[in-house]
Formats: sequence, C-alpha cells, structure tokens
Amino acid sequence: MFRNKYVRLVLVPLLVGLVTTGIVYYYLEQAQPEESEPVPMGEVVVARQAIPAGTVLNGEMLTLQVLPKEYLPPYAITEIQQAQGKVTTVPLAAGEPVLETKVAAPGYGKVLAYRIPPGKRAVTLRVNEVTGVAGFLRPGDRVDVLATLPREVAGEEKTVLVAGNLEILAVAQSTEGKEEPVPLEALTSVTLAATPEQAAVLTLAEERGSLRMLLRPVVEEERHGSVEVTGEFFQHPEELPVFEPETQVRIRILLAEVEREDFPELGLKFSSAPTFTELTREVLAKLDVLVANDRAMVVRESELITMNHRQASYTAGSKLPVYVSAGGVRLLNWEWYGIKLSVLPVAYNRPFFDLTINSQVRVVTVEGEPPVHESGLRFVDMREASGTVRIDRSELVVVSGFLRPEDFKTDRGPENRYVLPPDLLSPDLKAGQRGLLVFVIPDIDWR
Repeated sequence: MFRNKYVRLVLVPLLVGLVTTGIVYYYLEQAQPEESEPVPMGEVVVARQAIPAGTVLNGEMLTLQVLPKEYLPPYAITEIQQAQGKVTTVPLAAGEPVLETKVAAPGYGKVLAYRIPPGKRAVTLRVNEVTGVAGFLRPGDRVDVLATLPREVAGEEKTVLVAGNLEILAVAQSTEGKEEPVPLEALTSVTLAATPEQAAVLTLAEERGSLRMLLRPVVEEERHGSVEVTGEFFQHPEELPVFEPETQVRIRILLAEVEREDFPELGLKFSSAPTFTELTREVLAKLDVLVANDRAMVVRESELITMNHRQASYTAGSKLPVYVSAGGVRLLNWEWYGIKLSVLPVAYNRPFFDLTINSQVRVVTVEGEPPVHESGLRFVDMREASGTVRIDRSELVVVSGFLRPEDFKTDRGPENRYVLPPDLLSPDLKAGQRGLLVFVIPDIDWR
C-alpha cells in the first residue's frame, strides 16, 4: 500500500512534468524564426545632383547606390565608367538611376543633336534626283561634295572637290537608314556632319554655284583630297586633274644612343638643343656598323601608322607618384617625365613630302625617393622645339639634342632628376659619353 501511494504522489507527477516540459520545449523550438537567406544586392549608378538634358556626364555627377537586385530597374547602368562621356537625353533628378534609355553616346541617339560627332555641325544642303544620287543616299552613308563655281566667283568656271568623306545625318527629315531608295518627291535635302569651316565653304558654294554629292563605297581605302577641273582641261584632255591623295603613312621610330665622338660619322653634330637633321637612309647602315662595334645601341624601335595630314605621336617616358594635399585630403598625382615626339606628314603627289616635327623633353626633379609629397617636388623643366623639313623618299630625319649634362647632375643634396625610364637610361648616356638620337623614317603608301 505504501508503494502505491508512492507511485501516485511522486512518480506520476514527475512523469507528467517531464512530458509537459518536452511538449513546451518542442513548441518553442518550432516557434523560433528560421534564419532568412541573405538578399542579393547590386549596385546602380545614380545622379549625385540634378542633371539637365544634353549634359555630358562625368564622374563628379554620378555615384553608386546599393539596392536589392530584384528592385534594380531595367536597363540600369551599373558602373560609373559606362556612363561617363555619355549625354543625357532627358533631365535627371538627384538620386535618380541612370538608365541606358536616358543617355546616348556622342554620335548616337534618336534626336539629331545627339548624333552629331564631336567637333562637327549639322548643315543641310538642297538636292534633287541628279545631285542627290537618284535617292540612293541614306543616313550613315558618306559622301564627297563637288562644287561647280561660275567665273565671277572663282575667276574661271571650275568644278572643285570642296569636302570629302562627310557623314550623312539625315535625308529630308529621316534619320533612319532604309534599304529602299528615298522617294524622289521626298528627296529635297540632305543633312551632313561637317566642321564649321566645311559648312561655311559648302554654304557659299551652294549660294553662288551648284553642288553635287558623290556617294562613297562602304569599304574603301582612304583616298580623297584636292580635285580641281577647269574648262581648260577639256581643251587638253591628256592632262589629268591635280589630285592630292590622302594616303597611309608608316613612320618607323628608332631610339638609339651613340658615342658622342661618332656623331660626325653619322653626319651629325652634338648639341644640347633639339636639332632636326635631314640625312639619306644610308645612315642606317652606318648605325648598324656602330652597333656591331659596341659604339651605339638601339634601345627601342616602334612604328606609328597615320594618314596624310594627320598627326602621330611617340612617347618614351614614365610617371612619378607625388602626393598632394587638398582640403585636408591626401591625393595621389602622377608627374610625367620623358620625351615626346609628334609628327605631322604632309605628302604630295610628288617625289617629296614635308614632316612637321614637335619634340618635347620633360625633366622632373624631386627631393628624396618617390613617392614624395608635393613639397618634395622641386621643379619641372619643359623644353620644346618644332621644325618642318622637306625630304624625298630616300631620306629620313634625325632628332638630336634631347638631353643636357645638367639633366643628370644636381648640387642640391638628396635630389633626384628623372628624364628617361630606367630601361632607356644607360650609364654611358647618364655620364654624357653618349647622346640620344631619334631616327624618324617615314614610308608613304601610295597604293
């Protein structure tokens, strides 16, 4: 009897309590909130400030904003670099996402103003079935323009090529290219992308004479220039029109260091000022002999490709890190040093051509080893010289006098001067035993 009483008073309540505790624990565990998965996030470019339509975007106008990817708007630009340089087609409010549909790259877009290439203007000219190539002109095509001028305007009646390789922006009021020709009744005007100078010439020629479009093929070598025909030509048909082609120009650049005492062997004089010397290409064979005898060394060889009347540039330099303090913020700037050479070839339909050469030398002097603070930037020496030489196809130009002895010496304690990258600066060149020469070797491709 005692045992039954013990079971009722002790064991039964204990078992009930354990079961109750287990049930409560189970429901509490079920009630715990599950850990939610992280929400995927993404970045979108937004306007840092209100931006009017027609504004060229730069990094200062934009910033990045983080949003859940499911809320990113369609066509959103996600990198600032993708938006820089583009033009807004609608106003943007501060904080508004920048969308591909709200900007256009220069030269693109449905609005004509956004399709005009930088540096060009839209000029509209009258055309008809004959002067407009029978309606086969389409936006995006390129044309040359002939002008026929009367005697009272040009001194004699003549036809002149007044502009070449102009892009068609619109035919009548259509900016979209279509495969079928423009209906002749709608062929009344053509809008071209031209420089302001070209637009002025075209306008005068249209007002005082007559114009005709020449449709250019889609793929063609770059050949256009000055074409002029007068009435006298038809009296002497054996004489061809004068044609100044726009041809491809290849320019080999040889950067060489040569013993100073061997300069006369190459037909040169040692100078501390930039000098342009015309020599025959036989000098290259002499340079090879000096290289073979360890009297010279070609330290770099490059090739520039340009077109007639178009400048090409060559650089041999590097940059120094310089810290600049602005508004309590420490910024890193880069000071460039070295040599630069720009070459403008002007080729004629003759056995000679002109080279206009501009040479620059930039020497940076700093205190201590880079990177340095702006207070350690002592001075920057910039030297520049220009010249035009006329040579034939058997000649080249040698540019000398880039470096001076003082470019490598300093009497101001722990100062360092930087004029050339280390891989171009040999001990002999630094000691003044050798001089630096740049051989400019043009090759005109007349095709």
